[in-house]
Amino acid sequence: RRSLADGREAMIMGVEESAVAVMGVFGAACLILLSHEDTDRSGIDWLDYNWMFVGPPLMFLILAFKLFRLVTSKNREHYALTFFAWAAAPLYSIHQFEEHGYDMIGRRYAFIDYFNTNMKSADVQLTPRMITIVNVFAVLVVFVGYAAVAEGINSLTLAAFPWALGVVNGGCAHILPAVTKGAYNPGVAQSLIMTPIGLYFLFKTWQRRGLPALFAALVYGSIWAHGVALMLPLKLVSMGILGTSSFFLWSVMCAVIYPLLVIPMVGFEPRQKRS
Repeated sequence: RRSLADGREAMIMGVEESAVAVMGVFGAACLILLSHEDTDRSGIDWLDYNWMFVGPPLMFLILAFKLFRLVTSKNREHYALTFFAWAAAPLYSIHQFEEHGYDMIGRRYAFIDYFNTNMKSADVQLTPRMITIVNVFAVLVVFVGYAAVAEGINSLTLAAFPWALGVVNGGCAHILPAVTKGAYNPGVAQSLIMTPIGLYFLFKTWQRRGLPALFAALVYGSIWAHGVALMLPLKLVSMGILGTSSFFLWSVMCAVIYPLLVIPMVGFEPRQKRS
């Protein structure tokens, strides 16, 4: 029986690693297309216009493997923590679909017009390629990477980073404008689900790791992810200082620098034996 259980565990780990590898290949394909010329709405590249149809099924496939490990493991407390970490990317992929696939009133690729209209006075504009970079690399790939590392080093704080981003984005960028303006915006419907779940996970982070961990996650989700990693490079692009490729490299550096600086200061969860 033990050899059978060990074999099953090895098979699950292999499938999970394969799923993450598929995500890496998906990211690599996007990277190749970064060398192509960016275009306007009349000539959007196929990937820029269709990546949001690939994200949800791939993300939920990974989550299904994690759920199977959770229900079959003896150490459910550990895997319940990591399940929440892995759940951020699949849930956020639904948010992306509402923004860039079809919104709740049937509009295709609607978020770019909503964002650019509202940010025109600040001289900050998104292009289709930048949307792909932000959503595929800075969200899906980074969320999966954070979940994998959080599971490996047993860091509840790192697992909370994607949820903090989801709470800030859903609450401040979608729900609040919808309430104040009394109008629907692409992404607000999913935000009504994602934001409360994210708040619950952040509450559990505060309970288990204290105020420093919660503060680190909220700074990541607000100032870092939306300010330093998004709005600042978008402004630099509008000023002609950054291009599309350097915008991508900026996103990569922001995804790596903050956790490397913050996580060692906040500390790690007591390591538990996996089974």
